[in-house]
Amino acid sequence: MTSDVFNEKYKELNARQREAVEAIDGPVMVVAGPGTGKTQVLACRIANILVKTDTKADSILCLTFTNSAVKEMRSRLRKYIGAEAGKVAVSTFHSFGMSVVEKYFSVLDMDIMPRIMDDSDAIALCDEILHAHDWEHLRPRSDTSRYFKDLKDLISLLKRERVAPDDFEYQIKQEIKSIESDPENISSRGKTKGELKKDAQSKIERLAHTAEAVKFYEIYEKVKKERGLFDYDDVLEALVRIVEASDDAANFIREQYLYVLIDEHQDSSGVQNRFLESVWGKVEMPNIFVVGDDRQLIYGFGGASLQYFENFKHAFGKAKLINLVDNYRSTQIILDTAHELLASSMSKEKLQSHREGDHPLLLIEASYARDEIIACGMAIKDLIAKNDIALEDAAILVPNNRMARLASAELESMGLAVASSGKKNLFDLGDARALVRVLKIIADPGNSAYIAESLLDPLSEIPPLEAHKFMMGNSMRNFNILEAGSVEEKNINSWLGRIKAWITEAPEKTVYTLLQHIGSELLINTAESHTKLLERIEIVRTLLSHAAAKSENDPHISLADFLEFLARLESYGAYLPISTFGAEKGVRVMTMHSSKGQEFDFVWIAHLDKNSLAGSKHSGFALPSVLEEKVEKKDEEVQKRELYVAITRAKRFCTLSYALRSPSGRDLELANIVANIEGSLEKQSAEETEESILKSNPKLYIGESNPIRADFTLEDLQSAVAKDYEDRKVSVSLLNSFFECPWKWYFGSLLRLPQAQTESLVFGDIVHVSIDKILKLARVPKESEIEEIVIEEVSKSNYGSIEKQKIIERDALDIVKKWVGARLPEISNDRENEKTISVNDDRFPHLQIYGKIDLVETIEKGKVRVTDFKTGNPKKKSDFEKLDSEGRMSDYMRQLAMYSYLIKQSSKNDIDVSESVLEFVQAEASLMFIRMHIEEKHIELLISDIKDYDNLVKSGEWTNRPCNFKSYGKKSAVCEYCALKNRLF
Repeated sequence: MTSDVFNEKYKELNARQREAVEAIDGPVMVVAGPGTGKTQVLACRIANILVKTDTKADSILCLTFTNSAVKEMRSRLRKYIGAEAGKVAVSTFHSFGMSVVEKYFSVLDMDIMPRIMDDSDAIALCDEILHAHDWEHLRPRSDTSRYFKDLKDLISLLKRERVAPDDFEYQIKQEIKSIESDPENISSRGKTKGELKKDAQSKIERLAHTAEAVKFYEIYEKVKKERGLFDYDDVLEALVRIVEASDDAANFIREQYLYVLIDEHQDSSGVQNRFLESVWGKVEMPNIFVVGDDRQLIYGFGGASLQYFENFKHAFGKAKLINLVDNYRSTQIILDTAHELLASSMSKEKLQSHREGDHPLLLIEASYARDEIIACGMAIKDLIAKNDIALEDAAILVPNNRMARLASAELESMGLAVASSGKKNLFDLGDARALVRVLKIIADPGNSAYIAESLLDPLSEIPPLEAHKFMMGNSMRNFNILEAGSVEEKNINSWLGRIKAWITEAPEKTVYTLLQHIGSELLINTAESHTKLLERIEIVRTLLSHAAAKSENDPHISLADFLEFLARLESYGAYLPISTFGAEKGVRVMTMHSSKGQEFDFVWIAHLDKNSLAGSKHSGFALPSVLEEKVEKKDEEVQKRELYVAITRAKRFCTLSYALRSPSGRDLELANIVANIEGSLEKQSAEETEESILKSNPKLYIGESNPIRADFTLEDLQSAVAKDYEDRKVSVSLLNSFFECPWKWYFGSLLRLPQAQTESLVFGDIVHVSIDKILKLARVPKESEIEEIVIEEVSKSNYGSIEKQKIIERDALDIVKKWVGARLPEISNDRENEKTISVNDDRFPHLQIYGKIDLVETIEKGKVRVTDFKTGNPKKKSDFEKLDSEGRMSDYMRQLAMYSYLIKQSSKNDIDVSESVLEFVQAEASLMFIRMHIEEKHIELLISDIKDYDNLVKSGEWTNRPCNFKSYGKKSAVCEYCALKNRLF
């Protein structure tokens, strides 16, 4: 089971690491400083448990805090224990929580599995509530978005601390009473003698404002419950509620997982620790192993507390305590400086370096923040020229995301490649703003300001001088695009013509379809590079997701209303993440906070002045004392921990820097925590920094640059895809797309390019969902109920005009009513519909194979029938039984084979799929069914397909596969995905 790699790695462990790996039984606590090999210890310990005990791999649970940590752990385990690695439950706390909720959601008095809102969903819901009710304080007329972020933060805090709305309201009332009755708050002299002091009055007023947030909180929870929604903070709270309320759930977890390992335990919150206590609290000396470091607690805003980590020493009986002090990452100079900044409260031992090097830590003083980044770029170039570092092993760390964006732009202007962070904010992207600007023109053609701005937009392809002359010769204040005729300027005439065409088309389209249409024409079809295309796809897709969400609540939402919603999101400071594909090799630019878990040869930590490092943590709400103490302040201890993490990312070279003045000229001061270790740093003055910049390249000061950009090649794409494809679940639709056309898979399944709505797709979805809802009723519905279900789905679709919706409604009702009358009585009551199955296969431990089956009926014990509903035209059985030229099954056969495979794999072959059925619900009775029995040969063909898919993507050979697109029966004679690909390479 274990490999030679594990045996080699085990031999490399130092004495304390080996002690931790060998300490299998009972509670164990490891204090692991940075670079001491905690991930290695965790992976080796899991492997060692499997070697030394008869424990099965799926009886081991390893919980951590980030998806990247999960990915790294799985990768190591695959090397150490092979296929068994796929069975070990390695998960983030939230993913594990969701798996438990999925199994036991009925314990929460929920009829269906809740849908998890992402950040964008949560922002949209808060915005909806804020604008659907009257508020005295929460939405001031002068600044309607003032308290938005504070509201979200407050709700998150209350959930982490398990404070219900009623409890919160009670705490506020008690706090007010306490203030009013405290003699210290009563004035004892002057005119105000006997009255509350001003500070006390102010606190009571602020608490009264906070009381209004209780109402917001109540509505927020009520709406989520009605819609079957969970937010991020609900997941762990639900996990705790389940194990507290259900002995079955707690017993299942306790019996399933004999060994539990917790990574980064210092970052565990109260609710996470409550989960551990609820499940294993009464077990004598449970096998719980935690790894953490008190100096690296940086998730205090998420409810983590050093107290939780320290308490583990006695929480489950006396834990075996092991300190790891051998550091394999950083030089001793770096470690000593970090120790001077922050010593461990749990270990008196200093970290000992096993890396050679004596490069001193530098403190660079600069006149302005921009100079810090220029100096950093110069240092990187110099070290690269000397072959002392590689470009991709250099990082610049800053206090916040805004600073990271500015630093990235500055480094790129110096000709340094910056590695893609993977995410950008929609509102920061010029192309997104350009698209929204065009939409604003369409929604309000009379607004000449939008027209004027658009003429200067690069996407208009209007030379700036031409735009300038046009605006000089015309009164733009009175310019009306609808009244304007042809203009002399060719480029402007072309641009205005495009906008007029969009305005003309807009009344016939929904917000969603209009976004699809203009997003494609303006952004996607005009992308000049592969990287730009990917970014623009993400822009359109993100806007479409928000349009779809808004349309779900208001099917007839206007474009103006949607744009107003986007404007509000931007005013809230909302971060709408856009996935980006950029350079893989380049300088890494990130926040100090997000650098945790990373390591680099060269680290430059910038903007360490007091204001930048302290950040802003002031809430608009006053809190009761019992909650106030739970809120992490960005005090010096928190700053120390963040800086400690940042410094210990460095292997050999580490530089700290700060500016003397803000861009407005205001004086800045070095943060106290850096000033306290200044004696250990070699310092360079602002004058010396300025002189070195001017000597190296005076043009840097005036922003002259010559950026170096490499085209995104096919090889780059192959490499990026090989790294990311494992994150997509393998479904039958994914395989069908892949073997039809690799570019259909790439754009549709991997990138998830939004698919344009068509009447057939909309109609099929309406019928499909209606049948699903009827099956869930577990009884024959009345005719009025059928009508209500179908009408609701038609309304949700918001497709086409009112007249078109009436036609769809009529036809869908006709099909569904006939189906209910003819088919529903034949279907077994012992059934599951929309059954979701996700499995791992030892042959592909790195892939998750997934499917959703329309209907599973139990025929007799151990035997089931699976049915997939189709709304298209019926097919001949002989057509899809044939193998293609590569010896592969047809799409339909692969689909049925996948269903049988998933059921057998998930039930460990205890269930046999005796019959597989394709049911064409629109067809006549004689053509409605195609019945099959999936044999082992079909499963083998499916496994072969998965294997080929895996190998082709890993090797990059997928790009060389031919396209098998067949044009008959389709509007296009060419493959749209190949056409898209041909514009890239």
